Amino acid sequence: MTERVARLAAWLADARAAVVFTGAGVSTESGIPDFRSPGGVWDRFDASAMTWPNFIGSVEGRRRYWELGHVTYPVIRAARPNAAHRAVAELHRLGRLHACITQNIDDLHQRAGLPPERVIELHGNAARTRCLGCGAGFTRDEVHAWLDAGAGVPACPGCGGIVKPHTVLFGEAMPPLAMARAERAAREADLLVVVGSSLVVYPAAYIPRHAREAGARLAIVNLTPTPLDGCADLGKAGFTSKPAQTAYGATEPVCAFLLASGVFPSRAEVPAARFVTPVVEVEGALPVLELIDLRYTGKPAASDLIADGVAANAIVLGAPLTDVRGLDLALEGPVYEHNGTVAATNTAAEVLGSPLNALAWIANHLGARGLGLRAGDVVMS
Repeated sequence: MTERVARLAAWLADARAAVVFTGAGVSTESGIPDFRSPGGVWDRFDASAMTWPNFIGSVEGRRRYWELGHVTYPVIRAARPNAAHRAVAELHRLGRLHACITQNIDDLHQRAGLPPERVIELHGNAARTRCLGCGAGFTRDEVHAWLDAGAGVPACPGCGGIVKPHTVLFGEAMPPLAMARAERAAREADLLVVVGSSLVVYPAAYIPRHAREAGARLAIVNLTPTPLDGCADLGKAGFTSKPAQTAYGATEPVCAFLLASGVFPSRAEVPAARFVTPVVEVEGALPVLELIDLRYTGKPAASDLIADGVAANAIVLGAPLTDVRGLDLALEGPVYEHNGTVAATNTAAEVLGSPLNALAWIANHLGARGLGLRAGDVVMS
């Protein structure tokens, strides 16, 4: 560990355009809980209050958002920068920092002394709000004063329009200007350091890859493995969640055909007698339920899973089928609901990258054997 710290310090000393990419792990020591870990925000609150469709779709959805925000924002407001935020600001003072790209919405990098123009906020800033009608801006403190005065759902005092937090809600498009700035900064970097991010939230997690592809050194400092650990010049050792073909040195995809008897239409009743120990998965790019069957009495190892120890037994196809030519498949994803409550959300990229990568791999594999994919075929990946 000491050797790795020394190596990173040397790289920072040599850097002329270092970029720091920060996630929720940077701010946990400031008292801001992360979202995804056990005990995080989504273990304690209903995530559906943070979805864009619910917020924009009804007054009740906005009321639920602001009710939750009235509890969570004071925690962010009371937080103070910690040593990690101050270290990034010090890099700027030393002339080494090209940009700080952050997934956080807490404003702590700026409060640590980093000039706002050096901070690229991919998911927005919780301290600000704006009217979706006239574009007027308000501080979060102003909006909370309205809430304290009895406004259940804040409205713009100028035009009566919807007041929205300056943050990216689940299901909302990423801010194009911030994404463009982040991609440009990453490609201009000679060193990119990831700190406190699991790199599973896309498209933000693509940013470090852009830097690596452009020739920058990549260092990852995180408590848990990330999908890019195998690409990093410096990072935490151990098992990572890279695609299985890389992690296991596989040269062929693990694939098989599913019998027609295992394909069910939307809303069909699937007989339980088909399964031993069934598990249901929701596929992230198109509306499909995959029903897998565990064929082991004990807990399978990772190698068992790769060797098809857990196999698709049936699928339920959603309807109607969607023409994907106008979609960015990597960004498509479901919202998981249980009894009307949002349990989780994700995108296809969080699991797979673009599904087209796996599709091309399978097509090439089958083509080399005189088989192939035909129009109308369904591929589960």
